[in-house]
Amino acid sequence: MTFLYLCLALGLLLAQRFKGLVLLPATLLVVALTGAIAGPEGPWLRALMGVLGAASLQFGYLCGLGLRSLYLSAVASRLRGALWRATRRTAH
Repeated sequence: MTFLYLCLALGLLLAQRFKGLVLLPATLLVVALTGAIAGPEGPWLRALMGVLGAASLQFGYLCGLGLRSLYLSAVASRLRGALWRATRRTAH
């Protein structure tokens, strides 16, 4: 479970800095790490953990994009308000 939370957090962080193309190497890295972390369990459990880790990473990336979009729209709204107030003061 902790591994899935780490993948989710990694996806959130990747969305803040990189474009969608970074998901391919990150997903491959997560699947490779899952094989190393899973230990002596059977191959089906390793495959399931790999799929869940990749899905968690990509869901985190999607949530990170949404958060970045909300942040940027709030900043843009604040700048528009400041610009409107500045032009209103100079008009008088």
